[in-house]
Amino acid sequence: MTWLLETLAWTGVLIAIVLVVRRPVARHFGARSAYALWLLPFLRLLMPPFVLPAPQLPPAAIPAGDFPMVAGPAAASETALPVETAIAGSPHWVPTLELALISVWLSGALLYIVLRLAAYRRLRAQLLADAIVVGEAGAVRLVETSATRSPLAFGVFDKIVALPAGFMALPDRASRDLALAHELSHHRAHDLAVNFAALPLFALHWFNPLSWLGWRAMRRDQEAACDARVMEGRDRRERTRYAALIASAAADPGPRVALAAPMACPVLGDKSIIHRLRSLTVNELSLRRRRMGGFLVGLAALGLPLTASVTYASAGAGEDNGPSLAPPAPPAAPSAPAVPSAPSAPLAPSAPLAPATPIAGGDSAQEGRRVVVIRTKDDKEGDVEHRSIILRGPDGKVIGADSPEFAARMKELERHLAELDGEIERSVKVDEKRIKEIEIRAHAAGERAAEAGSRMARDMARIEMSCDDNDKAIEGRTDDGRKVIRVCRKIVSANALSGLKSAREAIASDARMNAETRRRVIEDLDREIERLERNPNG
Repeated sequence: MTWLLETLAWTGVLIAIVLVVRRPVARHFGARSAYALWLLPFLRLLMPPFVLPAPQLPPAAIPAGDFPMVAGPAAASETALPVETAIAGSPHWVPTLELALISVWLSGALLYIVLRLAAYRRLRAQLLADAIVVGEAGAVRLVETSATRSPLAFGVFDKIVALPAGFMALPDRASRDLALAHELSHHRAHDLAVNFAALPLFALHWFNPLSWLGWRAMRRDQEAACDARVMEGRDRRERTRYAALIASAAADPGPRVALAAPMACPVLGDKSIIHRLRSLTVNELSLRRRRMGGFLVGLAALGLPLTASVTYASAGAGEDNGPSLAPPAPPAAPSAPAVPSAPSAPLAPSAPLAPATPIAGGDSAQEGRRVVVIRTKDDKEGDVEHRSIILRGPDGKVIGADSPEFAARMKELERHLAELDGEIERSVKVDEKRIKEIEIRAHAAGERAAEAGSRMARDMARIEMSCDDNDKAIEGRTDDGRKVIRVCRKIVSANALSGLKSAREAIASDARMNAETRRRVIEDLDREIERLERNPNG
């Protein structure tokens, strides 16, 4: 139970943290990094407790006078009476109240999940009641139905995109393709599966306002991340068309559902539409910045084990860790002292060492090399050994250090050492030759790699922003053969400005759109138009 409560507390804290940092993260690292932040509370929900071995604590010392001596069963029963009285007077309503609160909490979470799943099943049945299959995009079916007025993605295993009746026959093919790209991007990113997986996380917090705020914020970040995937690599003109499509879809939201991923995200309200339109006006973030955002989210995920619950395993099988209610056992009678054993007999002294063997004379020596070791011992300060090696010749005579035979043997040893030195030197020369060959090959490989890099650098195109009254990109080469593409910044900005003005006129003339929504969208577009007019060079 402690693990469940700690999980509830930590997931609530993480949801609150994500709600605070999601907008700065989206501004500096992109919408996809902000959407990835919701992985943190979900992973904390799945994290099991860490089970550690039970601590080995020494038994507490009990003073001898704290317990009376128990002489028999009557005394034992008298000692147990106060304990039973204390148990009878304990408040039994505390665990009952705790169990009731936990039951209400889990029942509310289960009801939260059941209601969401039931709403999704009703939506699916309503959309497929009169649906007509009009095409396929991989594993995704495209159907037209009168139950929706905007494209709608749903289904985890049976993936479907529901389209309004006559959607595939619309004359504006560019807007139609952008709407389809958005819904198909939801399926490719498995956003519908993410919504189902996140249900238990927010269901456990059904009583907490952060749960409802977190669900809506996660859906907004999901839509913004989908927009970022669709708009990646596209120019300003397509971004403007996409913004106009989102704004126009807000006037006709279609069915309001929580588990599907509609184009205009109607369940999330007008604030989500404004958030998505603002995200489209942000300049394309660099790949390095987006990777940095993913790295920071991964680093935060690695720190989640610091919040894990810690439990201790039981000290042993069958051991009762709770307080014992039985009276203390009477002390055992003292045992008789053990009979001391008889002292052992003293050890016999060791026998004296035999005298050293005298060196045999020359007449009794045998042919060949003999070694005689003379040992002496002195036990006053400990065991001391002195060893001396005597070398004898074939005739049994001792060979001294100044004898000719000793010198001859030393010369023979030096000759063997010289031969070994020659072999080592030859081996070293062979190794040096091989090392030289390896260095030559490595140098040649480095030169080839440098030459290939130079060719690659010459072949890479360089883009320059310049204006010469030409609205087309001009391709040429420099003196060193490098490709150069020149584009006019003013003309690019002028095209973007024209697209924004067209979108503003379309939104301003759309009488079906809510007045407050139209006013906010037009204000955002006016600010962007004013910025481009003030700074046509971008």
